[in-house]
Amino acid sequence: MNWARLSRFAPFRELFLSHLSPRGRREVVDFGRLLSRLLLESPRTHTTESASTARGRLEAATEDLRYLQQFLAHLGREPEAHLVSTSDRRLCAFALETSRALRSLVRRLDARLRIP
Repeated sequence: MNWARLSRFAPFRELFLSHLSPRGRREVVDFGRLLSRLLLESPRTHTTESASTARGRLEAATEDLRYLQQFLAHLGREPEAHLVSTSDRRLCAFALETSRALRSLVRRLDARLRIP
């Protein structure tokens, strides 16, 4: 695994950061970089004796996808009242369509993770 390349990705999702002020966003991003660096440079340990590194990481990725799927579904089903433009409505419809594709992927990942 190329940890140096992966560490460029923010540990806090952009959706989360979008709720903060520019200054708050910078502070949380800086904290995230520090936290990410500490975690990536620490010795690898497993949460349980039987858990594999690959399984744990795939479970984490699946949860990230599940969150994104639910966010896109919410955006697609309940566009904000101020979204009056046709292009924004189309984007919301696309978000809903994308959430359905992600839901299918998450179900496939969940099924695969149930296999020992």
